[in-house]
Amino acid sequence: MSNLIVPDEFKQENPFQLPFRADADMVLDANNRGVAKISDQAGPQEALRIAKLFASSTESLSFLHDIAQFIEAATSSEEGYNHGAEDEDKENCVICSINSYIEKVLS
Repeated sequence: MSNLIVPDEFKQENPFQLPFRADADMVLDANNRGVAKISDQAGPQEALRIAKLFASSTESLSFLHDIAQFIEAATSSEEGYNHGAEDEDKENCVICSINSYIEKVLS
């Protein structure tokens, strides 16, 4: 039986960089670093933890999308609201950041 191994560096000081992608028998993060690989040496608890992380990704993206919609609805009538405007500062817009992240993960 094969399980997933997560390197210790990711468990402590060096967090995952989303989005993840599959590559052969490994999962890589956005910086092409190995996040997990298939191995007979890992315990089932570790494999279950990673499986839960991947399984929750769709729900997490949906939740982020809902947050962006809520922020947009709550602020669209405020003075100075310029989301979607030509002169918008997209790098400092939370709505744009959320939407960009979701697009990046799904592409």
